[in-house]
Amino acid sequence: MEALVAAALRGARPAAVPLASATVQAEFLQFTRRHCVQPILYARLRHRADWECWPQLVRETLVREARRQAAVDACREAVVKEALAELVACGVAPLVIKGTALAYSHYPQPACRPRDDTDLLLREADRAAAAAALADLGYVPMNSVSGQLVSYQQIFVRGGPGPLSHILDVHWRVLNPQRFAGLLSYDEIAAAAVPLPTLGPGARAPAAVHALLLACVHRLAHHRDGDRLLWLYDIHLLGGGLSPAEHDDLVRLAAEKRVAHLCVAGLSAAARWFGPALPEARLRALTELAAQEPLEDFLRDGATRWHLLRSDLAALNGWRARLRLLREHLFPPAAYMLRRYGVSRRWLPLLYLRRGLSGATQLLRPIATPSP
Repeated sequence: MEALVAAALRGARPAAVPLASATVQAEFLQFTRRHCVQPILYARLRHRADWECWPQLVRETLVREARRQAAVDACREAVVKEALAELVACGVAPLVIKGTALAYSHYPQPACRPRDDTDLLLREADRAAAAAALADLGYVPMNSVSGQLVSYQQIFVRGGPGPLSHILDVHWRVLNPQRFAGLLSYDEIAAAAVPLPTLGPGARAPAAVHALLLACVHRLAHHRDGDRLLWLYDIHLLGGGLSPAEHDDLVRLAAEKRVAHLCVAGLSAAARWFGPALPEARLRALTELAAQEPLEDFLRDGATRWHLLRSDLAALNGWRARLRLLREHLFPPAAYMLRRYGVSRRWLPLLYLRRGLSGATQLLRPIATPSP
């Protein structure tokens, strides 16, 4: 089944479609739904001569999901264009990153790349202006832990029925783990950014090399959901679209940022499904660099949240910053605590005590981390 999905996404024609029984068809649809590849699978299969050879249930399900995503995406596109135009009008120059950027730059149609939100990157100095502009459009910040070091993003939600609701995830650093938060700065990405004209004259996205670096690091460093097929397909498309000069830039950046091991992990995982995206010489160069880099403890199998916290503390300069991070974890703003638990202010001491005890227990909880 996995080989069948991989071949279809590569554009290869399988010798047969081994989905004869209803049970196997249901498993196939469950697998493709879980990995979020049904819309792109339909786009790859619909014009092929053997499309009618696929079971009726599979064809009907893929068509239905593709149409649903297209309808959702039509609503989402209008909302994103509106938000970007408002931000640009108030002097903010946001960059569209991650799934939405790839949907408009590397997929046949944006609806082929499912995503739950729209990720934007901006300068930290523009946070207040961006929040005010989004408030004018009806966006409300989601209640979340905030601070100078504990998080580098703020989620904004605009309510509405069905697809009219939307989530904007506004970042001022590309990742939250301290080891990778400064992987690429806004200015670095903006200097090489490429236009996304479909989303308006001010819409820009990271260049392919930066997008690939982010995709490989994000895959393990943020969600640790490294085997999600959609993310591996992102890596495959990005790597396969690079020019020889961009191959050199990728190797140089991976060495400079000390993330060659994560690039090799992402590219190798994608290659197991879809074939190599980089020339052998470039992958070998990355592999040689990766052998010289230590793997962060919090990315190893069996790592706990203590390893992640220890990595964050080690990446900060000086004890003042480290103590600040600990304080932000243990004592988030009172407004956050009150909104979360829905109680009066007099309960705050007990709530903070509960948070501290719960946090100490969670430090020993393993982080689900796939092997690179």
